[in-house]
Amino acid sequence: MSTSQTIPAHVKIIKAPRPETQIIDLDLAGIQWYDAAGLGPLGLDPRALDLLEVARLVWEVERYIPKRISSQRVRSVQVAVAVREPSAWTASTLATLTAILRLLGNAEWTFELSKRKTPNALDRLALDGSHPDRVPTIALFSAGLDSTSGLDWLRRNDTNAALASFYGAKARQTKLADQFDFKRHVQVGCTWSNGRRRIGGQFQYRSFLFLALGALVARSYGATTLLQFENGPLAIAMPPAPTYRMTRHAHPMLHSLASDLFSNLFGEPLSVENPFLTTTKREAANAMKEHLGAKRFEKAILETETCWNLASRQVLGAITKRIGQPCGLCIPCAVRRTALPGRDVTHAVDLTSKKDPHFADGDARIHIDAYLAWARKLTASSYETERFAFEAPQIVREAVAHSQGKLTMAEILDIERRFARELIETFPVP
Repeated sequence: MSTSQTIPAHVKIIKAPRPETQIIDLDLAGIQWYDAAGLGPLGLDPRALDLLEVARLVWEVERYIPKRISSQRVRSVQVAVAVREPSAWTASTLATLTAILRLLGNAEWTFELSKRKTPNALDRLALDGSHPDRVPTIALFSAGLDSTSGLDWLRRNDTNAALASFYGAKARQTKLADQFDFKRHVQVGCTWSNGRRRIGGQFQYRSFLFLALGALVARSYGATTLLQFENGPLAIAMPPAPTYRMTRHAHPMLHSLASDLFSNLFGEPLSVENPFLTTTKREAANAMKEHLGAKRFEKAILETETCWNLASRQVLGAITKRIGQPCGLCIPCAVRRTALPGRDVTHAVDLTSKKDPHFADGDARIHIDAYLAWARKLTASSYETERFAFEAPQIVREAVAHSQGKLTMAEILDIERRFARELIETFPVP
C-alpha cells in the first residue's frame, strides 16, 4: 500500500503507578468493513462514519492492553487521528466523548483530530437493499438473551423499528431476526490486521462500538430513539463484592452521555434508552415465553449466546471446553442461568447441579459464591434501604442520577433483591 493511501492513527498509552509509555501506530485504511446492506434512505453520514471509526479505534487500542492482572494500570490515552469532518467535533462534543470513555475504562482519553484526505473501505460500504422509509426507532441486536427478549418486546409493543448488529454471530442474528419477522436488519462486521499481537483486552469499551453502530444506522433511518436491551442488575452494574469492577456497557450514565454525544454530533436529537432497566433477565425472558408460548420460546433461546469465553478452549486453569460452548462460570453465564432455570444450551460447567464434577471446585465457583454471599445479604430481613444506600458504590448512585427519574435507591434495592432471590433459587450451595 502506498503512503498516500494510508490513514494513520497515532496512539500513546501512559500507564502508572510505575511510569511506562506504549506507542501504537495504527492504519485505519487497514480496516476491512463488511455488509451494511439494508441501511435507511438517508444513507451514510460522514459524521456517523467518523463516530463508528473512532469507536473501532478505541476498541482496537483496548485489545492491546493486558487484562487487569497487576497494579499497573492505563491512566491516559492520547490519540491523534484524521476524520472526515473534524469541525463537527466541538470542544463540548469531545468532552462528552472522553466522559464516556472515562466511565467505561477508568482512563483519561484525549483526541487530536485532523482533516481526512483519503477515503477508505468504510466510505465504500454498499447500500444494497436500502429501505425507502424512515423509522423512528433502532434497536441494538447481538443475539444474546436480553436483546432477543428485546425483539419480542418490540413485537409486543408494536414498535416500528429496524435492527442494528455488529456481528460475530451473523448467522444466529439473521435466524433470530427472521423468527421475529424483522425485515430491516443492518449487520456490519470488520477485520483489522495490523501485524501485531493482540493481548485480548478487558471488554470495557466494546459497548461504545455497538452504540456507535446503532447511531450510524439511526442516522440512516432518521430515527430519534436507539434502544439497548439489558437487564437491570447488569445495566446498573452493582458488583457482588468491592473487588469487582463491572462493565458499564448499558449503564444509565452511559446512555445519558451517549444521547448527548450523538445529538450534538448530528445536530438532531437521538435518545439512547433501555426498556429493561427495571427488569431482571428472568423477568424479561418470562415475558417472552408468555407471549411466544413454550415451543417458540425454546426455539428462540437455543439460538442465543451469552458468555465471555465462547472463543476460548480453556477457562480457570484445568477446565477445558469446546470453542463456541458457554463456560457456565463467567458473570454473563451466571446471570443467564438465573433466567433459564429449565431447558438451556449445554454449558461446559453446570453449577446449578450438584452432579457436576466441578460443583465444589472453589476456583470454578468464585463468581457464583461471591454473588450468593451478596444475595444472602440483600435478602436478609434486617437489610433495609438506608443500609443499602449507605453501602452502595458510586456507580449505583450514578444510575439513580442519570435514570431520568426511572430509579431511586429503594427501587434499585427492589430490583437487586429480585435478582438475588433468583440467584439463590438457581444455585445450590455445596
